[in-house]
Amino acid sequence: MPGAQLFFTANPKSSSDPFSKRFIVPFLKELLLNGFYEDELHLVVVANWRDNPWHKELEAERLWDFANKPRALYDHIWEGAFNDSIESPLIMAEWFDACVDAHVKLGIKPQGMKMCSHDPSDTGPDSKGYAYRHGSVILDVQEKIDDDINVGCDWACDLALKIAPDVFTWDCDGMGVTLNRQVGASFTGKLTKVVQFKGSKGVHLPDSIFDPAEGVLIGEPRTNKDTFKNQRAQWYFELRKRIRLTWEAVTMGKYVDPSLILSFDSSIKALEKLRSELCRMPIKPNGNGLFELYTKEDMKRLFKQDSPNLGDSVMMLMKPISVVQNAYEYTPKPMKSRSYR
Repeated sequence: MPGAQLFFTANPKSSSDPFSKRFIVPFLKELLLNGFYEDELHLVVVANWRDNPWHKELEAERLWDFANKPRALYDHIWEGAFNDSIESPLIMAEWFDACVDAHVKLGIKPQGMKMCSHDPSDTGPDSKGYAYRHGSVILDVQEKIDDDINVGCDWACDLALKIAPDVFTWDCDGMGVTLNRQVGASFTGKLTKVVQFKGSKGVHLPDSIFDPAEGVLIGEPRTNKDTFKNQRAQWYFELRKRIRLTWEAVTMGKYVDPSLILSFDSSIKALEKLRSELCRMPIKPNGNGLFELYTKEDMKRLFKQDSPNLGDSVMMLMKPISVVQNAYEYTPKPMKSRSYR
């Protein structure tokens, strides 16, 4: 019938149920970022307990569930999250939540090295990622859904240039390797050190002793190369460790060295999307006992999950990079009268 409209309300169950596959999953990126999605055929709006004017009578129940139920179950009941169980998640949702504004809760100011990262992608379903870290605080996380890999690279470099970071790094596995000249040109003459990130490479400092988060070694000490599959796994583990330590500091009052804290500023618009990516990332079993994560291709094939571009952007910020000597390799003719050491 001309002009007819259909209205549906639903509580999401599994991401694979028919309603979710038709009306939620295709628009999930926009729903997580903006709270709504609209095109010529659809208007999908996320409405929750915060939008209920009669919610006060249920507030005591919500607070009890928040304090006593697993955070994933709480998210399903109260926040409209899918009830999809993830075996061996990399990061627990309650750990992540404790990190939001942890620098405010713990009285830590952003200070130290400024670092920006970019996870590129070409046209298609994957988005581009960008993240900015100042010391122990992640201050910005963004994604760009449209345009090709070169436009996305310019977008990320422009965001970083406004900050003038000490370091800019980007994923050079796959198509990212083609951006070397473009990134170099963007930072020519700047005091920013430009560093390629290759998650598929062998681990950083392979023969150094691995130091677990709990500080306890059982049996013979293990080296980094005997602990991690590759650098992607190594720096995701570092991200996991810092988030867990921050959770302990915030919720248990445990003293943690401020340099090991990781805080997510609550002003980040893509915070909910980042939370979804990190807390739904499963750890992959490894026959040799190494810490390993599923590849982006495996995540799509086995778990029907999009590439974690925001998560990867934040993960790349975990790798320690020396800036004692700033990078001038892209400056055509350095001045002879100055020392760049």
